[in-house]
Amino acid sequence: MLGLKFARLIEIHSDTLAESLVHQLQTNDRTSSFRRISADELRSDVHELYFHLTEWMVTKTEGDIAKRHTRIGAYRAAQNIPLDEFFWALTLSKRNIFEFLRREVPAEGPLELMFEMEFLQSLDEFFDRATYFAITGYIHHQAKESAKTAPQHTHA
Repeated sequence: MLGLKFARLIEIHSDTLAESLVHQLQTNDRTSSFRRISADELRSDVHELYFHLTEWMVTKTEGDIAKRHTRIGAYRAAQNIPLDEFFWALTLSKRNIFEFLRREVPAEGPLELMFEMEFLQSLDEFFDRATYFAITGYIHHQAKESAKTAPQHTHA
């Protein structure tokens, strides 16, 4: 399938893509809190996703995506990354791939264009699910932390 060719291209260039995203996260005004996170940590997190993209898109279940991205969301909440910045970081991650494909994979004909569109739709759906679960994990972590610090009322 031609769509897998695109995923493999992303995997092959995962180092470059991760480096590009880390730069964006650390220089974009909408993700300024990410400057507190080491470039090595960010690069490692992003590289893992990009390097295994085919696996995430083809073989991983909804539960797998939920487990990983809920954990990521909770972790970013624990790092005190504001939710709006976390959301924008997830958006930049997807855009980074889309821009890479736009530059590197020109459609050569109607069939290639159809497969490229199909792949991009699948990629977009994957990132939408990942974003949903990441934000869910973030919100659950915040709620749990709020419950820990809420004053305990005793009834006499």
